[in-house]
Amino acid sequence: MPSGSRILKRLSVDEVPKQPKSNANKSTPPRPRELCPVPSPADQYTLLEKLGIGSFGTVYKAMHNDTKQIVAVKQIGD
Repeated sequence: MPSGSRILKRLSVDEVPKQPKSNANKSTPPRPRELCPVPSPADQYTLLEKLGIGSFGTVYKAMHNDTKQIVAVKQIGD
């Protein structure tokens, strides 16, 4: 027989490996995923001054608390 050739054997029903049964039929509810804590944008910035009011909201000059970067923040609906 040449090297690298394979012999395939047909398995009978009794020889076929059994697959594990899925948990879909069990009445146990799935465990909820753990959520990563995400800080609120309101906690990340300090509002420094009001820059203007538009039709969609108010724009503020703000500072990011961690990086100290000055940015403009638009508060929608107020």
